[in-house]
Amino acid sequence: MKSIVHLATVNFAGLPSLLVETERRLGYRSQLVTRHTLPNFPGEDIALSLPLIDDALAKAGKRLFPRMTVRVDNLRREGIERFWKPATPMHKLFFSLRDKLWEKLLSSSIALDIVRNADIIFLDGGEGFLRSGRILQSVDLSGKKLAAVYYGVDLRWVGLMPYIKEMVNRIYGFEFDHIYYCNGLEHLPFPFDASRFRMKEKFWCGNGLLRVGHSPTDRAAKGTERILLALREAKKHYPVEIVLIEGIPYREAIERKSTCDIFVDQLGELGYGISALEALSMGIPTLVELKPDYEHLLGEHPFITINEENIVDRIAEFFEHPEMMPGVAENGRKWVESYHNPVSVVRRMLEGLGEWKEK
Repeated sequence: MKSIVHLATVNFAGLPSLLVETERRLGYRSQLVTRHTLPNFPGEDIALSLPLIDDALAKAGKRLFPRMTVRVDNLRREGIERFWKPATPMHKLFFSLRDKLWEKLLSSSIALDIVRNADIIFLDGGEGFLRSGRILQSVDLSGKKLAAVYYGVDLRWVGLMPYIKEMVNRIYGFEFDHIYYCNGLEHLPFPFDASRFRMKEKFWCGNGLLRVGHSPTDRAAKGTERILLALREAKKHYPVEIVLIEGIPYREAIERKSTCDIFVDQLGELGYGISALEALSMGIPTLVELKPDYEHLLGEHPFITINEENIVDRIAEFFEHPEMMPGVAENGRKWVESYHNPVSVVRRMLEGLGEWKEK
């Protein structure tokens, strides 16, 4: 039985733990090691709780030196291979000192034994233990398979760690624009377990208010102000109720989302997010902006594509043809179950490393 370890900064949106759970169901011995724990997404096997990630000192540093903070937006970067380098001398000093501190703290950690004994190592977020790569480079990796796995801003804003391309066998990315920032990167669908969400039993049939949901975690990244402007305009012409889901606990947010008739995910250059997959899994028709290159890659998909100018027109289509609701809902759920199936994604990751075994 092959052993797998995922090394991640945090259990980002529960994705690393989902990969680990899927690998275990497929018969692999898999573990998740994180450098820091997120209160909303626990689930690691070993949480190293390393300092200077999200503690008071790190937050103070980000306020004093904002260029050290990763920006989150819905824009692509310049389409060239992106390697990480310190933005300022202070930036360089911070990571150099942090690496030295972490190296001492990790010298006797059980996490190093897990890496030494693993057959397959996934660097979730494209990093080992340190920015310098020293710890990972000191481990005997002969006979092991390594892959870097990028989730979003880790490659879009941070970039490739210089040592990564020399060490890994494969590089994967879960965001479409990643293919522009790393030569040889393979794009994979974001793993998502649709079975966690209950499909709607009743659909809006043209009578009463059409509840239109939108759920921004970051307004700038989602294009929220432009979306709300369009929804207010739609409200002048149609019986629309705007359901803004923001600043509430996750379970409450999902419950509110389940009451929506349609859902507007986001405007921008990066396509759809996890919130859109949640909506589709619940049978909620979902509107999102998709750029032509991304839409071409997706092929047939269930999204209702929008841009800043046509949101009102797309909403009007539901009033003109309310009978389309059940079909759109069913197609959305089936597509998520198929295209974003975690087993399919894990299979492709392991096939790329030559480590997939039919069960």
